[in-house]
Amino acid sequence: MSLNIKIPLIRRATIQDAIGIHKAHMLSIREICSKDHSAEEIQAWGYLPYLEEQRIKAISNDLVWVVEDNNAIEGYGHLRVYEKEGLAYAHIFGLYLTLQVCGKSLGKVIIKKMMDEINKLNVKSITLESTISAKNFYLKMGFVDNGPETTIKINGTPIRCFPMKMVLKQKISKNS
Repeated sequence: MSLNIKIPLIRRATIQDAIGIHKAHMLSIREICSKDHSAEEIQAWGYLPYLEEQRIKAISNDLVWVVEDNNAIEGYGHLRVYEKEGLAYAHIFGLYLTLQVCGKSLGKVIIKKMMDEINKLNVKSITLESTISAKNFYLKMGFVDNGPETTIKINGTPIRCFPMKMVLKQKISKNS
């Protein structure tokens, strides 16, 4: 008797993943962040409407990965690399996993994939706003606090978060 156990797959997102990403994002907030955030925060943040244009724009213009398990999207990571004053920077807009795949080191795998991309582009630093639930994860990944706890307003409700940052070593170009 052989067990047919499927390991979750992490791959780059496609346009067809947009609604699945949204569903996983909302489910993750309701399942995981609800233990650290108030009911008011979860209501405002974890029940957002699906905005197809916004999700498709992110998939098309940024670096987005999905966690696929049993043909369902169970998480995602969203990274934007941008230029400011001639230097490359990055911002993580989301890294959310559902309970279905949480605890399997998939967040670490997504961060590694992000770092692989960032290292190709000589990014100076990475920033993010961490949920209360994810702060210790990001600290273990090498991020540091980049200011005190703050809030981001979603649907008029302040959602508590922590600005975090990772400064990266710059590659020395051979032409310098």
